[in-house]
Amino acid sequence: MLRLFACLSFAVAVAVNIAVVKAEEHAEHPSDKRLFWGDTHVHTNLSIDAFTAGNRSLGPKDAYKFAKGEPIELPDGQVGKINRPLDFMVVADHAEFLGGLNHLVECDFSKASESSDLQREICSGARSVESFSERDPQWKAAVLNYHRETSDLRKKWMEVIDAAEAHYEPGSFTSFIGFEWSPFAENSNASLHRVVVFRDGADLASQVLPFSRYESQRPEDLWSYMDRYAMATGGDLLAIPHNGNLSSGRMFLPLTSEGAAMNAAHAAQRRRWEPLYEITQIKGDGETHPLLSPTDEFADFERWSWATDTAKPDATTAFTKQYEYARSGLHHGLHVHHGVGENPFEMGFVGSTDTHLSASGIAEDAFLGKLPASLPGPDRIKQSGWHGWSLSASGLAAVWAEDNTREAIFAAMKRREVYATTGPRIHLRFFGRYDLKANVLEEDDWTQIAYKPGVPMGSVLPANCDAGGLRFFIEAARDDESAPIEVVEVIKGWRSADGETKEMIFKVAQTDPGNGEDRFLLQWKDPDFSPDVPAFYYVRVLEAETPRWSTLDAQRYGVKLPDTVPRSIRERAYSSPIWYYPSSCAQTPAQTVEE
Repeated sequence: MLRLFACLSFAVAVAVNIAVVKAEEHAEHPSDKRLFWGDTHVHTNLSIDAFTAGNRSLGPKDAYKFAKGEPIELPDGQVGKINRPLDFMVVADHAEFLGGLNHLVECDFSKASESSDLQREICSGARSVESFSERDPQWKAAVLNYHRETSDLRKKWMEVIDAAEAHYEPGSFTSFIGFEWSPFAENSNASLHRVVVFRDGADLASQVLPFSRYESQRPEDLWSYMDRYAMATGGDLLAIPHNGNLSSGRMFLPLTSEGAAMNAAHAAQRRRWEPLYEITQIKGDGETHPLLSPTDEFADFERWSWATDTAKPDATTAFTKQYEYARSGLHHGLHVHHGVGENPFEMGFVGSTDTHLSASGIAEDAFLGKLPASLPGPDRIKQSGWHGWSLSASGLAAVWAEDNTREAIFAAMKRREVYATTGPRIHLRFFGRYDLKANVLEEDDWTQIAYKPGVPMGSVLPANCDAGGLRFFIEAARDDESAPIEVVEVIKGWRSADGETKEMIFKVAQTDPGNGEDRFLLQWKDPDFSPDVPAFYYVRVLEAETPRWSTLDAQRYGVKLPDTVPRSIRERAYSSPIWYYPSSCAQTPAQTVEE
C-alpha cells in the first residue's frame, strides 16, 4: 500500500535578482512563441445533460460565435457576450448519446413509421425528455440503438466537425474538433471524464466516431481508441482529464482499471495520451486541499465537492483526497517513476470552464454559470451545488505557441508549454536551467538564454550529477483588466531516500496586502537541490483579493449574501511543472554558465 505522503510546507523568502516593472513599460521580448488564450471544455445542446437542463437552441456554431466575441441569446432570453474574445476553443460535447435528444425531438410526422416508440411518445407530448434516467429500460434501449445505428450519431458528429471547420481561421481563431468521454459508475457520480482533442481537421476526424462509455468505461480502452486513430490516419489527439476533486479518490490512483499496480507500459501509455490536466474549472479548483497541504495558507480555495458519493462537501478523508488533487497526483507520479521508470502523472496544467451553456462567460463581473438554472439572476446565490454560489467562475487555458493554428497550439499542448488561470489573463513564463547566470535579467534576449540550454514549463530537465545548482526564471505580469500581483511562489515536491514524498513552498516574491505589482522578473535558485533526488517544481501566482462573483451578484440584484458564501477571491495562475529525475550521469555532460 502506498503511504500517505508527508507534507512539509512552509514559505521561505529566498528570491534573488527581483525586478519589478510596470506593465506599460513591458515590451515584447525576442521569442518565436506567443501567448494564446482558450477554453478546451465547452458543452452545447448536443450534450444530453445540457439539453435536458434547458439548453435547447445553442449548438456548436453558437459556441464558436460567442468565443469570437459575437452576442448570442441565452436559454432564458438574456443576451450573452464574452468580455474578451478567445484565441481558441474546443467544443467537447459528451460522446454518450451525442445529439440524441435533439434527434428525438426532431419530430417529422410524415416519417412516423420510421420513428421509435420513444420518439413518438415525445413528439406526441406523452413524455418529456426531462423524465429520463440511466435506469429507465426504454431510455437505455433508445440510447444503445442510437449508438448501434450509427447514421444518426454520425450526422450529429458531422455537425460538430462542420462547426469547427466553419469557424477555423488560421492565424486568427482556432477551433478544435473534440468530444468528452464520460464514464459513469453505478451509484456514484465520481468524475473520471476526459476531453478528447483532435489535432486534425474534417478529413481525418470524420473517419471515426466519438468513443463513448457504451464502448468501454476503461480509460485504457480510450487510449487504445486514440492509438488506433493515430495509426490508421496519421493524425494525432490527446485527452484532458478533469475534476479529480470529484473522483472519489480515483483520478490519481496509481493502479490499472483492474486494480493492478501500474507497470512501465501502462504508465507510459497514460503519459503519452494524457499530457494535460484541467486543474481548475466551474466545479471547483483542483490544485490541492487543506487536508493534504495543511500549512499552505492558500490551499483552501474554491473547493467544490457536492457530486461525490455522499453528496456532501469534503466527505472523504485525507487518504482518499491524495488521489483527487493535482499536487498529490504529481507526488504519486514520482513514486511510480521510482518503481517502474515511467511517470503516468507527468502532466501540464490548463484551466477551462465545463460550461453547458455554449458560452464561456467566466469573468467575475460577467459570470454566466454552468447550466440555464445558474444564469445571472437574484436567486442563484441562494443555493449551492450545480446551480448556485458554490460554482467557481473559472478557468482559462494559456498556451505558448508559434502561431494561432491547430498544429502550433496542439504541439504546445503536447509538449505541455501551457498553464492555467482561474479566469484573469495573467502573463506567466517559467524556465529551469542548471546554474543560470545571475545577470540573465539584464540581457535583451533573456528568453532565448532561458530556452537554450534551459527548458520551459512542462519539460523534464536532463539529469546532471555535476551541476552546481538548479535555477529557475519566472516572469509574472498582471492582467490589465484584473488585480495586481501580490504573491509569486515556487512549489517543490520531492521523493526522499526513505520513500516519503515531501513538499515545500518557496515564496519568491510578496508585497504587502493591497499593494501588488504589475510585473515581476525573478531568478531563484533551489537552495536544497540534490542531483540524487527526483523532484517537480511549478509556479503559483496570486493576485490581490477582489470581490467574488457572488458578492457582485448580491450588489447587482440587491440580495443579501448568505453567511456561508465567500465574499472575495484571490485569483491565481498555475504553471505547468518542470520535473527532475536522477539517472546515470556517465553520459550527461554538465551544463553550467559562469556567474
